[in-house]
Amino acid sequence: MRTSSSWRLLLLTLFLSISSYALQAAAPRTPLEFNAIVDGAPGHQVVLLKWFAHPEGDRPTVFDIYQASGETEVLANFTKVGSVEADPQHPFPEREYITYLVTDLEPGTYTFFVKAGNADGFSERTRIRVVVLKEAGATLEFVTEPVKTGVVGTAYRYPARATGGLNQAITYSLVHGPDGMTIDARTGVIEWMPSAAGRFEVKIRATIGANGVVTAEAFQSFVIEVKGRDDDPNRECAAVVGKALFDDVNTVVMDGTVTAFRRDSVRGDRDTVWREVWKPVATAPIQQSNFYLKLRAGDYKFLAEGKSFNREWYEDVVELGDAKVVTLTCESTLDLIMHLTAKPAPKIHVVEGRVTDAETGAGLRAVVTFEARTRDNVDRRWLSVRVETNAEGNFRVELPEGIGFIAFARAAKTRDGANTDLYLTEWWQETHDATQATVITLTENKGDLNFTLDKRPTYENGFGGTLKVEATGEGTPGKVTAFLLIARGNDDERHRVPVASVETDSLGNYHFDNLTPGVYLVFGAPSQRPNVPGWYVMGATAAKSWKDATRIEVGEVMLTVQHDILLRTGNTERGRGHARGRVFDRRDGGIVVKDDRTEGMGGLAGALLIATDSEGTIVDFSMSANEGGYEMTTLSAGTITLTVDRFGFEPGTQTIDVAEGGDVSADFGLAGTTTGVDNPTDPVAAGYVLYPNPANTSATFSFPSIQGKANIRIVSMTGMVLATQSVDVLPGTSSVTLDTSNLPIGMMLVQISNGTRGATLPLVISR
Repeated sequence: MRTSSSWRLLLLTLFLSISSYALQAAAPRTPLEFNAIVDGAPGHQVVLLKWFAHPEGDRPTVFDIYQASGETEVLANFTKVGSVEADPQHPFPEREYITYLVTDLEPGTYTFFVKAGNADGFSERTRIRVVVLKEAGATLEFVTEPVKTGVVGTAYRYPARATGGLNQAITYSLVHGPDGMTIDARTGVIEWMPSAAGRFEVKIRATIGANGVVTAEAFQSFVIEVKGRDDDPNRECAAVVGKALFDDVNTVVMDGTVTAFRRDSVRGDRDTVWREVWKPVATAPIQQSNFYLKLRAGDYKFLAEGKSFNREWYEDVVELGDAKVVTLTCESTLDLIMHLTAKPAPKIHVVEGRVTDAETGAGLRAVVTFEARTRDNVDRRWLSVRVETNAEGNFRVELPEGIGFIAFARAAKTRDGANTDLYLTEWWQETHDATQATVITLTENKGDLNFTLDKRPTYENGFGGTLKVEATGEGTPGKVTAFLLIARGNDDERHRVPVASVETDSLGNYHFDNLTPGVYLVFGAPSQRPNVPGWYVMGATAAKSWKDATRIEVGEVMLTVQHDILLRTGNTERGRGHARGRVFDRRDGGIVVKDDRTEGMGGLAGALLIATDSEGTIVDFSMSANEGGYEMTTLSAGTITLTVDRFGFEPGTQTIDVAEGGDVSADFGLAGTTTGVDNPTDPVAAGYVLYPNPANTSATFSFPSIQGKANIRIVSMTGMVLATQSVDVLPGTSSVTLDTSNLPIGMMLVQISNGTRGATLPLVISR
């Protein structure tokens, strides 16, 4: 028989067990990186929602999706519109996107958020995401991102800009905003002087029309968060009063600049690791040996550059890694003295040449540009030198000795407007590929530096995008090259252009047009370190190898999808180790060593070499130049992995040990691959047929199959998964009917995987 104390002990034990279970069980944590992406043509747009399950806490079993009309944060306005439930046998993965497609939405503005749930409750909501769906036929839209922060007493300025219409004037107006805010009706520039902290709602309008009738309009709404002056972390509250002095103190420094680099952090490739970088934030001119900078509080390094002195970091060093760290605090003033070494006057040589039509040999009016291959310790005036030809195509330019230049010619506009769009840009020597340009280093006068320009093909197609730094999302200038992997159609092979290169604008925007129809791979090469070159991958970090690049299908029409190249950021702390060598075509018999120099046939210019340390951090990179030669000069000490990649060749890898300040030699012999410019067939997609194409409500996919499961995905040109389908197939040839009735109008990709086989084909929806 149990005593009363025994019963009490049993009840206490049961209560503690239940309490322990209650403490252990909990609702999941808020989902991460929630985003909303609009895709499709106006009037037929859909919204893709995507997010990550939080890796910590209890696992979710369901995600609920909430939607509201208009832009709002009021929870009462939201309605649950759907759920994504987990398969009990396969819980949500930690680092894979979970997606939900919202369809059948009328044009307008919508707001979304997501909650994660399980048997113990739901998480807090994610941050909201606002999207705008356009009406069919809309021809006007805002293309600029509003400035959403301000500071009391500091002038606010936002240059709003809309695009659309056929060379029609756009008129801007302020629908509502805070007192004192104005908008320029012609330019769209918004100006305002905030006088108080708070949140201020703004709505602006852009219109086009004729005879007093508005034919198209666009609106943009946003909220400006104004902070008090003392609350602004970006306030420039510290002063640097500096002097730049030569070794001969009696000589005044008349030119040059001093740039402040601030300590900052960026995310690594997988968005999980923060890494230290030094970012340039302000530049001041040197005038009569004096300079002045106004900066935020923080840690800084300072760099002096000018045409009359050698590039130098404070304090008397040549590398960023050796520069002294200076800590600035608010309301402080730093007296900074930079001792500079005067640069001897460069020896100048004359370069002459001619630009002609490749078919007729006639001289062309053109602009020839010489660009320094590296910016390190190069006088700013020699970074880019341009010269125009005369009517016969002849040019003459003076350039300094000792700087490696690459040169390219672009046809100039004549009085009748011809030439500019008729010819392709050519890099010296005889290539359309900027990565294979021959480096010119002068030791004497040079003649016969000639360019023969090929005429452009006549196709009304093309594509574009932006060269971006992934860590910041900001555009960066450089060059972009499109390689023709697979040619489509039956055009004369002599008129195919297997590779084309373009320069971006100052914001990193690029555009190709008049391309040979086919499948392209795109390579981005930024003009400034520490941004690392790479191959375009849809919606992801640029790849190190061309084999991992996204294929872009170019047909007979212009693609409107933006192909943004997201570049890695290399380590900005420089070591002193050197690696040098040569990249060559292994089919040409290898290399020989003569007088301690690597020589041989088949040198491969334009190969990308990347050096990573034992932790996988990129510590240096290089592009092979003349005869395949390359050099890396800022390697950190330790075990370094070198990878090399060249379009049309199998990649190569070597591991080297680098001592502090050591010099290592490493050569790479690459084997050619069968899928490249010289093989305009597609062995991967042989036997795969998609018809009709364009399609309306359905399409048939016929493919060579092996017994098992075939998985089909339809994705937009921005990477959004629009539909999926799985079928069981037998050996031989199988056919699957695809329901395309709910797909948006436009181009998309159909991907199939069946065992070890797979292919991707373009599909156009037209109604």
